[in-house]
Amino acid sequence: MKTATDEYPSWCLEFKKRNNNSVKKEEFLQVLHEKIGGRVEFKGSDMEVVIEVFRNLLVCAVVKGYKEMKKFNLQQLIVKDEDKKQEETSG
Repeated sequence: MKTATDEYPSWCLEFKKRNNNSVKKEEFLQVLHEKIGGRVEFKGSDMEVVIEVFRNLLVCAVVKGYKEMKKFNLQQLIVKDEDKKQEETSG
């Protein structure tokens, strides 16, 4: 039997803060769970809610494949691609 949470994609919260002591990850997690619903999965989630707080600036994004894309770290993506090419040429 399908439940209401099965209809929505699973998600996780990626939270970073710097130079700010007034906000807490748990507060964001609670509000997001109330508004989004669905399942919260820390490994293997369908979507990631990325929140970064720097001083009094908040940046928020909802992305697919954030962890698979090495958190959009270009340097790590290049290393991953180079490793894949070496495996193809050696194998």
